[in-house]
Amino acid sequence: MVNRLFRTFFIFLTLFVNISYAQEIVNGSFELKSGKSISRGWKMSSQSPSYLIRLDSGNAYRGKYALRFAAADTSKPSSAFAYNSYGLTSAKPISTIEISGRIKLAHSADSALGFFIQSLSGRKIFTAFAKVEPSQINEWQQVTVKYTVDARQPWSGFYYGIIFNKPALAWADDITVKINGRLIIDPENFYKEPTAGSISWLNQHLSPLTSVRVQPNHTDMGAVGKWCDKATIVGIGEPTHGTHEALLFKPRLLEYLVTKKGFNTIALEEVIPTCDKMNDLLNSNPRLIKDSLFRMSFYKLW
Repeated sequence: MVNRLFRTFFIFLTLFVNISYAQEIVNGSFELKSGKSISRGWKMSSQSPSYLIRLDSGNAYRGKYALRFAAADTSKPSSAFAYNSYGLTSAKPISTIEISGRIKLAHSADSALGFFIQSLSGRKIFTAFAKVEPSQINEWQQVTVKYTVDARQPWSGFYYGIIFNKPALAWADDITVKINGRLIIDPENFYKEPTAGSISWLNQHLSPLTSVRVQPNHTDMGAVGKWCDKATIVGIGEPTHGTHEALLFKPRLLEYLVTKKGFNTIALEEVIPTCDKMNDLLNSNPRLIKDSLFRMSFYKLW
């Protein structure tokens, strides 16, 4: 055992609300396809089954796909949304928001398609719609919606997307998001294949494991032991949330760190709203801790 007074390892988890990632994903050109939604990071909500929202490979402004909005039954006007989110797992304050993109209308239906920003509470929504003249039909135009957050009521996250509110045929593409003046850019590894050099480097630095399950033999854990030999705090994550093998390996890694490396404290991450409630209780009347703190559903995944 390593003779250290205090050694801690953190288990980093993110419990999602709606759709969120450790890295914000705009996917504004809808190039990242998904089998679970219209396009990775995007979901849709329609007040009428007559509205159809689909990827369209024949009308893209940039890349291979645009998002196509169509009303199958024009006698039942309603509304539909395609939406994404920003900052649902962050506490970083937001002062300005700018959503911009390209919209194309097949008919001269005024204000048929536009962009929106909505507060997490759902009480505030800000929109900017495309308005076209007959000469602009089937031509891409840029539409932008901006919002400055009230400093007295700061935001850390919000919903944004495309709103479709009239029977029409239209497309949206090339959506960008700016937060506090900074453009949010998707990580390159989400849409680019690894290079031969990257694969070669990976093969040279691999440390194979014989098993991801707990076992008495730790000889294949040598690389892990070397990495954390002088550490007092070790953070444990996963390549993707929910990967089966990563979850199986965590108990083995915890057992190894405790029995072979002398770690004696575990700290589990929680979502920010729950942590805020915990902090309020810990800084209030001590009697509230017993009555309320332990009734909260902490660490749902554990």
